[in-house]
Amino acid sequence: MARKKSRRKVSKKSRPWSRVLIWTVCFLALLLALDQLALRLHPTTPLPKELQHSYHEFRSRLLGKPQPPLTIEEIIDTDSTPPVSKPARPAIKNPSPAPVKAAAPKRPQQYRSPVSTPGKYLYVDADGDLEFADRLEDVPPALRSGAQPLRD
Repeated sequence: MARKKSRRKVSKKSRPWSRVLIWTVCFLALLLALDQLALRLHPTTPLPKELQHSYHEFRSRLLGKPQPPLTIEEIIDTDSTPPVSKPARPAIKNPSPAPVKAAAPKRPQQYRSPVSTPGKYLYVDADGDLEFADRLEDVPPALRSGAQPLRD
């Protein structure tokens, strides 16, 4: 009679641990590959660029290597947007004199604390733009008559 060769029995408990170990190693290898991919890609569209920047920032904080904050000069140097220019105003050849306005009736004064004084003034400059000033003395003398205090 021929003898049956006995197979060495592997305990059922050791099989699940080996599978867990293999899958853990696979997961970590995949995670490492994705990490390197996120660090080394150079995206061209804004959304992936922002995601990559956020990931770099998250990773540096996680690993305890904070990046120094950018200075304003570095931000200006890296800015690729063209400067915004004001549209040219049409030149007025013969400006008509401003119409004389009748004095408006004065409104009753609202109660104000004797300590508080108007903090800011609003006036129109020579180009017709609205400007703000902290004090009436900061308004050019020629434009002080048109300066109005801002209300709280």
